[in-house]
Amino acid sequence: MQSNILTLFVGLALSALLLPASAASLATSSAPLKTLPYNFTLAALNTTLPNVNDTGVPLVVGYDYYVHGSSGFSTSTWASAHDNVFPSLGLVHGALRAYGRDGSWDANASTIISGESMGWISGSIYGPLEHDQYTAVHTMHHSKYATLVTQGQDALWSLCPTGDYWKKNVVYYNISSPDKDSKDCYEVALQIVPVH
Repeated sequence: MQSNILTLFVGLALSALLLPASAASLATSSAPLKTLPYNFTLAALNTTLPNVNDTGVPLVVGYDYYVHGSSGFSTSTWASAHDNVFPSLGLVHGALRAYGRDGSWDANASTIISGESMGWISGSIYGPLEHDQYTAVHTMHHSKYATLVTQGQDALWSLCPTGDYWKKNVVYYNISSPDKDSKDCYEVALQIVPVH
């Protein structure tokens, strides 16, 4: 019995050493955090079916449209988007920021609306509007990674096909909304994967 407890203790200690210090403190805390001291990517972990790994499907912020000095982006799977305009993200004071390949802060997540996709906007005309609507929390029912929470919920995210010409699989929030057909969607947790 003492051997099992010692093995468990050593395993937990080694796990904490392998994580970045900020990720380790997040992994042991269930309190929501509005700011993370490291950059990260997002991954969609299927919460209804088994997964092939503990990270989930890689997500990217990919180009969607351009209108009068402003660009729009969507959060979609790497496999369906085939581009990753912003390779790292940050959580600062409840706002999600997207950083370009050169490390510059170039876009922000737009306001989350039930039944709508998780979008981003960048542009010189409107400036970078930030929305205090996100937190990171480590919940025991997912994995070793923290999950992204909005409006107090981490279980209302889904991956859905857009059904348009581009055939992207895009992250939506609260598809139980009457405005969204959810038959081809599946529920996911948005995991925060630290960038090293």
